[in-house]
Amino acid sequence: MASASVEGGNVIVTAYGSDASHCKVLRWTESAADVLAEVRCFDATGSAADSAFTLSYTDKTVPTPHGWGAYAWADQSATAAYTPNAFYSEWAAASVGRIAEAQSFPVGIYTLLYPYQVPFEGDGKSATHVTAYGPGSAYCKVASWEAPDVTVKTLCFSGTGTPINSQYVNRFLYSSLRSL
Repeated sequence: MASASVEGGNVIVTAYGSDASHCKVLRWTESAADVLAEVRCFDATGSAADSAFTLSYTDKTVPTPHGWGAYAWADQSATAAYTPNAFYSEWAAASVGRIAEAQSFPVGIYTLLYPYQVPFEGDGKSATHVTAYGPGSAYCKVASWEAPDVTVKTLCFSGTGTPINSQYVNRFLYSSLRSL
């Protein structure tokens, strides 16, 4: 993939097909004028498996004609709250937090706030995607996205389905014009 900028960008990957496999991003790097993405796929037991997959790369500009978008690499899976690294995020004001319930932080539940974005889940105009990141067979999924602004709730699991803390990559897209 040709890199259009020197910014870190964002990679989203999803297993393709009718089996119970899942895929994740191990890492992405620049090499000369290219971006190299390394993908790992696993079966339902969390074992390495061959799988077809779809992959999308976004450089520093989120690709939404006539629209809005944002992305972030949530790279501090055990931290209660932080601002994602701006090199791998669009909308530097984004913030990641673990959800606190009754003074504790349940394992594997996160929120990601994108300010100034249009937030309507299921409205046919917005979508959000998540991919687990790093070694191991973890996978993550979007639980919801909602107002105010856009708050994305993400759940992460071990390869066998047990909730775990995991790094992940998220992208939010909105498909029509919006004025501030």
